[in-house]
Amino acid sequence: MKVALEKIEGNHPFIISAKQHLGLAVAYAKRYHERQWSIYWKTAKSSTKKVLKQELRVLAFDTYTEFLKATDYLNSYVEEVQTYQPVPPVPRWWDEMLISLILAHDSLFREHEQEISSKQLSLFEELI
Repeated sequence: MKVALEKIEGNHPFIISAKQHLGLAVAYAKRYHERQWSIYWKTAKSSTKKVLKQELRVLAFDTYTEFLKATDYLNSYVEEVQTYQPVPPVPRWWDEMLISLILAHDSLFREHEQEISSKQLSLFEELI
């Protein structure tokens, strides 16, 4: 995601919004990594592990949510550009950014599929 963020250029409102959401996703991913390695799992108390695991679930879900918002803005940008030009010129940064986003999506989903899909369920579990 960080590579894609560095590649995106432009001052179109959709591009600016995509960069903001992708920046948030990168910040959440960084926070996830920092929190995951902040304790020694073998010796930590179970209460500490439980709290940290919940925080990691939320961070993984929020990372993916912001990532999806960024891709929605990029899709909106493409739709708008194609509306006004029959054959829009492809920005020089587009291919590298697109490959980075595809790899980021695959990695996020592979590594955090359970966290991404379980945050909604955990909200209901707390009510029971």
